[in-house]
Amino acid sequence: MRRDEDKHPDDDFSVTAVQRLLQEMVELSDQQTAGPPMIELLIGDILTRTALASGGAEHWLSITALLQTAEQPGYSPHPPAPGADQRLMSIDFLWHADEGRYIVVRKVPLQELRDERDVMDAILATADMARGYFAAACAGQSPA
Repeated sequence: MRRDEDKHPDDDFSVTAVQRLLQEMVELSDQQTAGPPMIELLIGDILTRTALASGGAEHWLSITALLQTAEQPGYSPHPPAPGADQRLMSIDFLWHADEGRYIVVRKVPLQELRDERDVMDAILATADMARGYFAAACAGQSPA
């Protein structure tokens, strides 16, 4: 993980660079769709969907991880405990009733990304977090 003092404001990965990267990934994987680029990657048994999102002047990488279909255990997600890993604070763990599966939605601010490797790391980390949440849900525990 990058330390804040190692980061220079000009090192932020630009909106244009992220759009270009996602578009290249879409083309390389033959996932062409109409509209803004969105890349789907299967990481183990977790399907991730990644796109650029914005709200006003803020931009972030929106990563959704779809877990395997399952019976919904009697699990009520709890917010991460104080002092928990900061990455856990930026995700939502939800039940998708139509698809019969849990999903994790994570927003990664662009200012946290420096290059293509950071984008891929964010996608892989989201899949790992989703796997952890799913294991906790199946065990009937809180994932903090």
